[in-house]
Amino acid sequence: MRRIDTRQPKDQRDFLWPVFGDIALAMLLLFLLLLIVQVVDYSKLEALETIRNHKARVARMLSDSFGEKVSILDKDAVRQRVTFSSDILFRTCGADSIDMKEGAVPLVRKVGNLLGTVSFYFDSIEVEGHTDERKPLNNEGCPYETNWQLSSARATTVVQLLEQGGIEPVKLSSVGRSEFHPAASIADSLRADPDHVREVYRQNRRIEMILIYKQESTSPSVEGSEFQYD
Repeated sequence: MRRIDTRQPKDQRDFLWPVFGDIALAMLLLFLLLLIVQVVDYSKLEALETIRNHKARVARMLSDSFGEKVSILDKDAVRQRVTFSSDILFRTCGADSIDMKEGAVPLVRKVGNLLGTVSFYFDSIEVEGHTDERKPLNNEGCPYETNWQLSSARATTVVQLLEQGGIEPVKLSSVGRSEFHPAASIADSLRADPDHVREVYRQNRRIEMILIYKQESTSPSVEGSEFQYD
């Protein structure tokens, strides 16, 4: 007797539907992933554009107020470097506010006042003190034994004056860089040229303020408003 096979072939559609469902789900997940990436990228671009606008506003404020006394450059996408020559601010080997040159104390306080009006732009502001390569002990009557001490003391004094000008102290910090991060170097072939050496020393003696901008926009809108620089 012939055995009857009771197994019935299944409709091929029973196999195709799960496959189509998996493909559709994968395509949907891919679409959502691409959408998320686009939204994230757009948010980053929007944040960077906001920072660029803030940098331009700060640069204009400082340039209008201090002209050639200040140099303003971008360090990277979120940091801006503001540089004042120490020769504008401090007497030789001086670091305390009483050792600052005439007009230097109100100048730094005014910087603090200007930056304080837009302090919501910044995550933090780091003040760096820089010296030339000569040792403080070579200057008669200098109370500092090393350039570490001198550069740190100058940076701290500037931080205190910025705070007096109106910047929140929680956003401020200071660091001494000594002579180890020069803005210019003395070419060995020109080291015997006194004018060249003096100019390099002048460029290296400086105070730098590193403005670190917020990457997320949490600040109140200031577009269309005008700041007073009095």
